[in-house]
Amino acid sequence: MATIARLLLPLVVLCTGCTLTVAQLNPSPNLDLAPTAQSLSLAMEEAVRDSLVVPFGPARMEVNDWRHSLERGFTNAFKSSYALGTGPTELTLQLLEVNPDLVFGSAGGDYSKATGQIRYKARLVDARGHIVKRLTGTAIGHKDALSRDSIPLALQSAVETMYEEIAANFFGASVSGVTPSATN
Repeated sequence: MATIARLLLPLVVLCTGCTLTVAQLNPSPNLDLAPTAQSLSLAMEEAVRDSLVVPFGPARMEVNDWRHSLERGFTNAFKSSYALGTGPTELTLQLLEVNPDLVFGSAGGDYSKATGQIRYKARLVDARGHIVKRLTGTAIGHKDALSRDSIPLALQSAVETMYEEIAANFFGASVSGVTPSATN
């Protein structure tokens, strides 16, 4: 019986259709940043596509409004600490790559859940265009999907983790489980 439970989520995802669609997300990273008068903006490279298809096994996940979801996560992460802008700002967070994925199972081999993860490359740039810090990483969401309906929340959780890692590394934010380690 336990073996059947371990395979339940992958089977539900794969058997109820070959495509899972994830639409606009509203990530809310959990950050503790001191307010500052500095201005901050977000810039995404063309490599960060708005709609993409992520294959997993014989199925696939269509992610739509991805750039908007990333913008919402940025705003929710930094709005209480920085003056957010769209034009020239003192600092710009550049997202060079942000690739979502869905991973079934856990380190212990429990295949009854799926975890969202994101491979990303980010830079912090000053107003003159000089790179202040760089960061690459794989953000693993802290909320697992236990059903097909909760997969978008698992991916949203990975976006939250990505911004928490960026905030800890670039701005020294206090975030549970994240140790600052960005390189210049």
